[in-house]
Amino acid sequence: MKTFNIIIVDDSEDYSLLLEHCFLEREDVNVTSFTKPEEALEFISKHIPKSGIKSLLITDVMMPDLSGIELAKNLKTSLPHLKICFLSNSRDEATINDAFNIGACEYIFKNRTKDEIFCKINKVIDNDIHETPNHLEVYEISDVLSDYKLVETRDREVILETSEEVSVHSIIKLREKKKEKLYKVEKCELKDNATLVTCKAI
Repeated sequence: MKTFNIIIVDDSEDYSLLLEHCFLEREDVNVTSFTKPEEALEFISKHIPKSGIKSLLITDVMMPDLSGIELAKNLKTSLPHLKICFLSNSRDEATINDAFNIGACEYIFKNRTKDEIFCKINKVIDNDIHETPNHLEVYEISDVLSDYKLVETRDREVILETSEEVSVHSIIKLREKKKEKLYKVEKCELKDNATLVTCKAI
């Protein structure tokens, strides 16, 4: 019995087929994929409200004509309960923040392994994860920033200096005195040619 709709939108047909293949063994999901976001928008608007079952949109961000962010904004207006998962190579801070401000429940980088991506999507389906800007995967600091240095440590805060971008709300893992600690990125400030990233322990 189908209890969940999954709509995949990616302008790469090969990638869409790869994702579809991941769900073949699940008998409880109905998968539909599109390479054109405009067609997905029309399909979802017409069919999903009538289906009566929960639905998840898995969309790329960078696509011609209509971006994944724009697609999600259009759909959230009429379908506020639609779950949205972004799957992208984009690490742009503004884009990631836009995704969670819209109400995404996940933002997964495409350079993860197929098994890692499939595992995260299954958690959204099986655990009924709701939209929240605090629901982020935990990143090894090296996954987010390849070039950084620790500038200051104060009580439960650390300040990093980097030339790269990192998303506010990201949860990162830092090793201190042979122990790993989790930190939430609180703010990013520009200073000369670098960015100061303030992180608070969680």
